[in-house]
Amino acid sequence: MKTQYTRHWQRSRYAHDRGASQRGPVSKLVTAIGLVALLSGLIQVPAMATETDRMLAQQLFAEGDYRSAAIEWRRLALQATDEEDRAGYQWAAAYAYLRLHEARLTDQLLDEAEWASTDLDIPSTWIRAQAAQEQRDWTAARYFWSTLVRGDTEPQMAHHARRQLAALHLRAGQLDAAREVLQADHPGHRAALDAIDDYATGRDKRPRIGGLLGMFPGLGYAYAGEYGNAFRSLILNAIFIYGMVDTAQNDHWGAFAVITFFEITWYTGSIYGGIDASHRYNQRRQDDALERIRGDDPMRPDWAHLPLISFRYAF
Repeated sequence: MKTQYTRHWQRSRYAHDRGASQRGPVSKLVTAIGLVALLSGLIQVPAMATETDRMLAQQLFAEGDYRSAAIEWRRLALQATDEEDRAGYQWAAAYAYLRLHEARLTDQLLDEAEWASTDLDIPSTWIRAQAAQEQRDWTAARYFWSTLVRGDTEPQMAHHARRQLAALHLRAGQLDAAREVLQADHPGHRAALDAIDDYATGRDKRPRIGGLLGMFPGLGYAYAGEYGNAFRSLILNAIFIYGMVDTAQNDHWGAFAVITFFEITWYTGSIYGGIDASHRYNQRRQDDALERIRGDDPMRPDWAHLPLISFRYAF
């Protein structure tokens, strides 16, 4: 943009010089004042517009309009004349697309940012690790978080990466590896280590036992701690079993057939429900442990410094 404005001003100056001999002193003065005002405006407006665009993108992101924020940052990247500035805006757009769960655009913008700058290894790896987790590519996620742990990373980023890596180890059932990752860091991981110990001392529910107990309506749900479902299953099965008995005693075989069909559904639902409830219990137990290990969202980009990439920590 700056080059275009300079060329425009040079063309105006050429036209002024060409006709200067044909104009009077007043005309020359007016033309000179106009050129000064034009030049001043052309120099100031782009800077003001860029700052306004940055503020708009930041506000859109804060409001949760990630797509519009990404578009604004991509536009700023196209306008940037400095390669490092362009890379910073592209990185910001990649993070916005990450929040939209659009992996293809996230990777595309990160590739463009890394092409423009050689200083984005750590912040780009941070985004790629999160993108891999969202796609449930646990192997890639472990690789990226391990890179941040082993690399020349500032302590806060390494601290954050260790907790994420420990959570992935726990998800894979590798509790010793999860402890090892955290114990290699400073004592700030005490809460995460406690979460691993609590998970290790706890017990998963066995889906097979949940199914067997489900043969008595509702008991499989109760085994997994879903007492509301257990009560509903017990009541529904009791009602339909009573209906079967009553219609059989009164020789209402048509109604008996219909009620029996529905009772088979409720009864088998009790058995399979006990199995599913056990799986849900185990998943909830693991999710609670993962949440405690990762902690609250401790790292966020600080958009106020764009195109310089920086983070805010909340440890």
